[in-house]
Amino acid sequence: MFSCDVVFNHNNNVVLLVWKLFLLLEHQREGVKFLYTLYKNNHGGVLGDDMGLGKTIQTIAFLAAVLENNEDHGDAKMFKRDQVGKRGPVLIVCPTSVIHNWESEFSKWGSFSVAVYHGPNRDLILEKLEAHGIKIIITSFDTFRIHGTVLSDVRWEIVIVDEAHRLKNEKSKLYRACLGIRTNKRFGLTGTIVQNKILELFNLFDWVAPGSLGTREHFRDFYDEPLKHGQRLSAPDRFVQVADQRKQHLVSVLRKYLLRRIKEETIGHLMMGKEDNVVFCAMSGLQKRVYRRILELPDIQCLINKDRPCSCGSPLTQVECCHRVVPNGIIWRYLHKDNPEGCDSCPFCLVLPCLIKLQQVC
Repeated sequence: MFSCDVVFNHNNNVVLLVWKLFLLLEHQREGVKFLYTLYKNNHGGVLGDDMGLGKTIQTIAFLAAVLENNEDHGDAKMFKRDQVGKRGPVLIVCPTSVIHNWESEFSKWGSFSVAVYHGPNRDLILEKLEAHGIKIIITSFDTFRIHGTVLSDVRWEIVIVDEAHRLKNEKSKLYRACLGIRTNKRFGLTGTIVQNKILELFNLFDWVAPGSLGTREHFRDFYDEPLKHGQRLSAPDRFVQVADQRKQHLVSVLRKYLLRRIKEETIGHLMMGKEDNVVFCAMSGLQKRVYRRILELPDIQCLINKDRPCSCGSPLTQVECCHRVVPNGIIWRYLHKDNPEGCDSCPFCLVLPCLIKLQQVC
């Protein structure tokens, strides 16, 4: 267990959070300050750091600053007036494959009251939530998409969406479910702000900070169209100039709601001089037998054979036709207990869990 001290300057802005049993890197302290400042101003935002820079631990430190401060240190009196009992709970929505990682990190670095809203015990979790026995709920995208109406009845203090680039499509059931969340403090975590179209940027930021980028029509006319025209190889110089101006304007607007860092500018100096040495270790006879058995699982066979012609005789591949879901797969059934029809990512949602299972054998 640990406690944290939140220190304020004369403007009541959070300037430092010290963990007694864990020391954050400089960029992580800045990330906590960014999230906490948005929170105190009743706004949401996006932590868009590269993978490996500690978005999860920054989020946990931020929640520690909001929920776990138990000491009164002079200038922190403003924080003390907002006692935990007066706050609503926190909701974290994430891929099924990282639920365990969130649980593990909370257990490792905090003394939080955490429960997973996923599987057969959902009603019990809600009862404990109503009785103020739980402060943080973790749920999967699929569970939230299906049971979003129930969860939207709760007045959440903070809502955090991990892998927030999943909110790129305003027509998806997940996006519509997230729009029903009752809180002004919405935060997204993603290392991929834009995947394909710049309009995806609007969808994400219109969720975390509604109205921050204007209306959809304004965004399309003022940013999207000029940027698309200016990025063409044959674009006239005036189109390129307008695109550059609009890009800089968009960056300046987003700076209030987005913090984006890359490894080279944060921990690059810590990586200098290090070498990676690959050492191959042969598996034992038992490991080989178990490894082969796991490879024969329907879940993994579905991924292995995804590009083969479908057995039904159609010209499509298996993944495009009859083998997108794996109802007889052990891993697939576990990931989709609340969604027997499968998710939008099937069968590729199996990749990480299957790799982890194979790694555990080696």
